[in-house]
Amino acid sequence: GLAPGGIVVIALIETALGLTRLHRILERVPDRLLTVGFGLGDFSVDMGLELGDYTHQLDYPRARIAVAARASGLAPAIDGPWLELKDLEGLARDSRRSRGFGFAGRQPIYPPHVSVAASEYAGVDEQLGIVADPVARGPYDCLVELSGVAAAERAPANLEGAEGLVAIFRDDV
Repeated sequence: GLAPGGIVVIALIETALGLTRLHRILERVPDRLLTVGFGLGDFSVDMGLELGDYTHQLDYPRARIAVAARASGLAPAIDGPWLELKDLEGLARDSRRSRGFGFAGRQPIYPPHVSVAASEYAGVDEQLGIVADPVARGPYDCLVELSGVAAAERAPANLEGAEGLVAIFRDDV
């Protein structure tokens, strides 16, 4: 495989199953894991939640993900994207709220969101640099959704440890 530091993985939690298995998953992931990201869009769909104002309905998963990342010795968690593309004030407000939960950045999916997120998360764990790229992939090489086998099986063949992620779900953690 590649030398340590060659690939950094940010695990995405995108389903209720992933959230309920979060601590067990984080105990068994490869050493390349930097932190956990919240896939809030897919999580909301999985839960049947209305997307829009995330103020309250996502408090529990946000808190659980942020705490689990730090309790596992990982870098602070990364929040999901802001889905109201034109609402930059909403993004700023939600980013401040997200930062209050302990998140160190977000997954920007729209170029104007990059500068807003960078401003709102300024000074939070600078090593992550997550808001430096307008593409959701950011500076990392592979996102592995830890809530199902399919995403782990799509990980690049040279990602050492990916087979262990698949095994987590086959063993019914």
